[in-house]
Amino acid sequence: MAHKLIAVLAWVALGLIVVVTLSRIGLRPETGSVRLERFVAYGLLGALFVAAYPRHFALVMSFILAVAISLELLQHLTPDRHGHITDAMQKIGGGVAGCSIVRLVQVWRERTTEKVLMTVRIIRHSIVSDCGSFEVRFSDGRPSVLFYWDDILSRRLGPEQVDQETAKKQAQEFARSVSEP
Repeated sequence: MAHKLIAVLAWVALGLIVVVTLSRIGLRPETGSVRLERFVAYGLLGALFVAAYPRHFALVMSFILAVAISLELLQHLTPDRHGHITDAMQKIGGGVAGCSIVRLVQVWRERTTEKVLMTVRIIRHSIVSDCGSFEVRFSDGRPSVLFYWDDILSRRLGPEQVDQETAKKQAQEFARSVSEP
C-alpha cells in the first residue's frame, strides 16, 4: 500500500512541477530562494520516483534528467517564461541528488537487512530414544550440518558419534562460528 502511495505522490509531484514550470510567472509560488526551490523540487521528485520504482534506478534518473531539460526548453514556448542553462543545471543537480540519496539508502538497507535476516537455528531430531542429531539450519539456503549423537555407548556406529550434550555443544560452537562476521 505504501509503495502505491509513493508512486502516486511521485506522479502528483511531477504534475505540480509541470504546472508551476509552464504556468504564467505570476502564478508561480515563491517561498524564498528560487535556486533552492528548483533544487529541492527536483530532489524531491527524484527521491519519490526512485522510492516508487527502486528496480529502475538508471531509467528513473534518465527520466528526471529528461523532464528537467524538456520543461526548461518548453518554457521558451510560453509568452512570459524563458529557460536558462543555469536553471536546468540546478534542476538536474537536485534530481541527481534526490535519486542518488534514496538509492544509497536502499542499497544500505538491503545490505544490512541481509546480514540481520541470516539466522542459524539448531534443531533437535530424535525418533529413537537416546539417539538422534542436532541440525544446524541456515536461513540463507545453505545446506544444513548435522551433529549425530547416541547416549548408549554400545550403539554408536563410529568414533564421530558422541553423547547428546557433546553433540549439542559442537552444534552451538559451529553455529556461533558461522554466524559471527
